[in-house]
Amino acid sequence: MQALRAYLAVSSEAINVRNLELPAFAALATPARASRHKDLYTEDLGTYYPGPPPAAVLGVRIVSATSRVVSICLLDGGFALDRAGGTPTSARNVGAALVTMTLKDQQWKVDTVLRDADRSCEGVPLPGEPA
Repeated sequence: MQALRAYLAVSSEAINVRNLELPAFAALATPARASRHKDLYTEDLGTYYPGPPPAAVLGVRIVSATSRVVSICLLDGGFALDRAGGTPTSARNVGAALVTMTLKDQQWKVDTVLRDADRSCEGVPLPGEPA
């Protein structure tokens, strides 16, 4: 989904400029999600994101005309880099998540991102990573 990929890209920009209130970041999230950006991303503000976090879309479930649940595998550990040395700030981890996307004002927005404990991402290739 283009909107989810755009959200991941702008999350990197927000981290790298140390501004979680970037208008583009809020615009790609529902108000409920945008209100949680500080809680979710503050610990990464001193790090550097080398680009959007790699994510593989596994499937999309249509809930309604204005709601979708996107199943993804996402590099959620080992992606943020130390600004001084460029080394990962945590161990590599690929996690499964369910992302609820909501259509609001003719634009898809990220509403929730929840870990998917029922799915394994073992062996799932992530875009931009060697196979």
